[in-house]
Amino acid sequence: MKFYSFLIIALLSTNSLWAQVDSTKIKMIKYTPEYKFKDGLYLQFEDFKNNSPVDKNKIIAPDLDRKDYNFVANVVESKKIKIYDPLGIEVEIKTKNLWGFCSNGNIYININDDFNRLPYIGSLSHLVADKLVYNQNYNTPYGNNYYNSYNPYNPYGNPNAATVEMRQYILDMEKGTITDYTLENVEISLMKDPALYDEFMDLSRKKKKQKMFFYMRKFNERNPLILPAN
Repeated sequence: MKFYSFLIIALLSTNSLWAQVDSTKIKMIKYTPEYKFKDGLYLQFEDFKNNSPVDKNKIIAPDLDRKDYNFVANVVESKKIKIYDPLGIEVEIKTKNLWGFCSNGNIYININDDFNRLPYIGSLSHLVADKLVYNQNYNTPYGNNYYNSYNPYNPYGNPNAATVEMRQYILDMEKGTITDYTLENVEISLMKDPALYDEFMDLSRKKKKQKMFFYMRKFNERNPLILPAN
């Protein structure tokens, strides 16, 4: 038991070592689409924001070709990954606990139990991901019938049938929070720019829904994302 407690403390300390970036000693620049993200694994959000992933040379994967163009993407296909921490100690982590990874300069975020690409990056980033949704068919003619729910021949018999739906999300690069891409959440995000928020709120609800992404882009232009220089 003492060993496991020590391991947990060691992992927490390791995360802190990876995440530490002293902005006073590192040149910071505005993000542009030409910005180069380093390939590697993100144990937490700060690793992404600081462009300081676990470098692929720190990944222990003897069965994979390190020179392969898709090396990092191939690594996350496994359920567990072994890496060397900043102290040179071998550590095993569960892939499902990764925040994300970067492969060939493309960012992938762990959301809804899968890694999804982050195509639009800014102070307010945007991504699309599939989500498993359980539909409770209470409005069907037989949806509440206890016996029908166990009848394989009854088309209404599974009140908790699952479907995969495409959902949109907002990643707040200041807080690291991921929220649903809804009108309400866009409004909340824009509050950090009072003038832009007031402009947006003056629109009709219909117009606001039509221009959600436009105002996200406008927010990013007025409030650029600042990252460590390459």
